[in-house]
Amino acid sequence: MTVDIADLNLKHLAAVQACIKLGTLARAAEALHISQPALTQAIAKLESQWGFKLFSRHRGGVTPTAEGLVVNRRLDNALDILQDALDRVKSKTVLTGLRMTQLQALVSLRQHHSFSGAAQALGIQQSAVHRVARELEARIGQPLFNANASGITLTTPAQTLARAAAQAFYDLSQIRASLLDSHVIRLGAMPLARASWLPRALNQFTQDYPDVEVQVIDAPYSDLLDHLHNAELDLILGALRPDDPPQLVQKQFFSTGLCVVGRADHPLNHRNRYADFDWIVARQGSPTRAAFEHLFENRSRPRVIEVSSNVLIRELLLNNDRLTLISPIQLQSDIDNGRLATLSPELPNTRRPIGLTYRQNWQRSEVHSAFIAALTAHIPDRMSQVLSH
Repeated sequence: MTVDIADLNLKHLAAVQACIKLGTLARAAEALHISQPALTQAIAKLESQWGFKLFSRHRGGVTPTAEGLVVNRRLDNALDILQDALDRVKSKTVLTGLRMTQLQALVSLRQHHSFSGAAQALGIQQSAVHRVARELEARIGQPLFNANASGITLTTPAQTLARAAAQAFYDLSQIRASLLDSHVIRLGAMPLARASWLPRALNQFTQDYPDVEVQVIDAPYSDLLDHLHNAELDLILGALRPDDPPQLVQKQFFSTGLCVVGRADHPLNHRNRYADFDWIVARQGSPTRAAFEHLFENRSRPRVIEVSSNVLIRELLLNNDRLTLISPIQLQSDIDNGRLATLSPELPNTRRPIGLTYRQNWQRSEVHSAFIAALTAHIPDRMSQVLSH
């Protein structure tokens, strides 16, 4: 059984919080300004939707069950995220005055940039999306949408709310997964991680947790970051940024620098002129590309080919005189077997921290913690040797 986010009611979710905090249905109903029968009905509906009893009832009031405590942790996080977003956009509306269908439409509009696209994704009429979106706009008290030739764009307050809603939806969607011990781990992986210790960690983890689904997404850092903010990813594994991005946490595992790499019998060994050869470079805007540009700042610039695939980089290096600037960890297997070689010492000021990035408000499960432990256990243990040549 799955629970459709649109079927949840923010007032009902607040009722669970109130019952746990206040301990009796009467006090919770009074705090929420609803009748006790209405509160009882709200709790019963949620219990039916999730398939678990949330409270044990006794003469003195109500006590949360073990399942109720799990639910409440997720609810606290989800509702805190939404309330924080309302505070940041300076809206005077009450959180429980919003409807899930309104927030769901906003998230879909952010993804699809048009009312027709959002309606198609949600499986409802375009007029319905128009209606709930305008209702939300009126409730928030600020413009949320700007029309343009290709559709619509969201205003800054709308972007803030849409991102918060997506994160809250993730927490709510994880309630049954947490209770049923059914998990999906969604990892964004950058090239260095994909080519080195991640495969070993995945093999071990999936043996230990055969029922857990792991999804690995390969994309540029900017795209992965957007997916992470929108709760479409749990973690990003790869190079960390100098400053913590807003509302994110970075956890360092180790650091590594950049070297010039080519095939083992590369003629650079004899000429020592970088500009004599074609180069494979990282995409514009990446730290590795910036290091390459700095390397040739006062030199003749060589011809370049921009590649982000480790597999393609490897083939281009093995079958040509091309060079690349890269962390040797990404090509360690070929360096170990003598097919490729580091052709320079580590370049100055290229050492980068490698690790995990996740949301500050991310609620990790025991399975997530086990996955992080598996990653930690498979960190390369020969870091001091990686840069030798």
